[in-house]
Amino acid sequence: MSIDVYRLEEIREEIEMLREEAMDIMSEVLRQGHVSTYERAYRGWNAEIEIALSSSNQWLGQITMDNLEQTIETLGALNDENAEEAA
Repeated sequence: MSIDVYRLEEIREEIEMLREEAMDIMSEVLRQGHVSTYERAYRGWNAEIEIALSSSNQWLGQITMDNLEQTIETLGALNDENAEEAA
């Protein structure tokens, strides 16, 4: 039985879309002049989500564990190995 890597990728993309939507909402906070609230969100949870999703992000430090993109790649390789063993 193969691991549903396709669904994990869909989930990763959905989380990214929701993160972008949340930051659009936070842009309104910024327009209303609440700069520090926006900055805390942008550099706080927004950054954490970006780092957790993918290696391709603008932030300097990376997590020491796999991000979701790396997990998806690993599971894809496991699926390939399992398919070769089954053949």
